[in-house]
Amino acid sequence: MAEKKIEVLTQKDLRDLAVVGGGSDIIDWKLYDTLTIPTSGTQVDFKYFQQSVGPNGITLEQTNMDIPAQLPNGVRFACQEIQVQPIIGVAMTKVSLIDLWKATHQGILNFNIGTRNYFQVPILSCMGGGFYGFAATAVGATNLETVYASARALMLGKLEYSPVIPSTFNFNVTLNYPNAPAPTVAVQLRVLLKGKLIRPRQG
Repeated sequence: MAEKKIEVLTQKDLRDLAVVGGGSDIIDWKLYDTLTIPTSGTQVDFKYFQQSVGPNGITLEQTNMDIPAQLPNGVRFACQEIQVQPIIGVAMTKVSLIDLWKATHQGILNFNIGTRNYFQVPILSCMGGGFYGFAATAVGATNLETVYASARALMLGKLEYSPVIPSTFNFNVTLNYPNAPAPTVAVQLRVLLKGKLIRPRQG
């Protein structure tokens, strides 16, 4: 019988794992924000991470930002991936799926820190979640939720480097469309920044 390996943690290892004391926590984290694309109007630009939990009835389901457009003092975030996630309703119809297509298969995503752009790709390049692409083209089918919303691939906006958002420094993600999406049914899109949150340890 092969001998089992026993892992031994040194004092330094324990200090590095501690959640209290000096130094910083570096943890896996996602910053997210959710906006609604309205059914009418001419809006072509949607700016994310401009709201925070609490004011105007904004809930933790919509965003996990504590301060609009900024991280708290002493907190930084190394962004490694950007994902656009449509919020899928329970009852999908041909109309609502076409509206989702309008919101996700056109337009450009920009990731801005301060006054500079650090990532720019078509929105479709950052798709992920419950609605990835179309598996078939049978427009006349009755079960459109099966025909149109079947996942075929997961496409995420991975950054080859990890730009760090400094604390108390403005940042945003914008979705910019060539024409107003103007869906028949309002569409909710969530943007997630995935990476490492760097914060002071407790104590």
